[in-house]
Amino acid sequence: MAIHEAGHAVAAFLLGVHIPSIELETMTLVRDCGEVTRVEGANVGVSFAGATRKTALTVLAAGVRAHQWSLRVTELLTPERMFFAERGGMNDWGRAQQLVMMLGDGTALTPHDYWRHGEVAEGLLSPHWSAVTKVAALVVAGPVSGNEAAAACGLVNAIPYSTGADLSDTQ
Repeated sequence: MAIHEAGHAVAAFLLGVHIPSIELETMTLVRDCGEVTRVEGANVGVSFAGATRKTALTVLAAGVRAHQWSLRVTELLTPERMFFAERGGMNDWGRAQQLVMMLGDGTALTPHDYWRHGEVAEGLLSPHWSAVTKVAALVVAGPVSGNEAAAACGLVNAIPYSTGADLSDTQ
């Protein structure tokens, strides 16, 4: 899970999308077969305001591609693990569909189009796999700010996108 979230973060750093923080949440669930540990991850507070469709979809697709890369380099890639890496990205696919609807450019998001953005993400990340592993190690140790993660791998976390409005004044 950490490598998945690190893939999103490094792609965001490279494409100028601000990452406020990266976190993992571990929970114990009681099932009929016994206790199961579930880990969920998130790049918390990410906004794609001001980003292009291609940028946003590439960042969203980067998590699964980082997970698949990790399985390949550790020689743990099997069809079953590939399935679960893809399954782990279902929330990203859902967010991508919502994002495309919000952009309102009239172009529907197909699975093939999203898959193409995965190829773009893999090409973007391929010279930066060491950055992905550094960020993943930080995330495993605990929540990390986007600024800390970017600095640890020699990248820059973009400043948060602003419309120029003072959103702190809610009168």
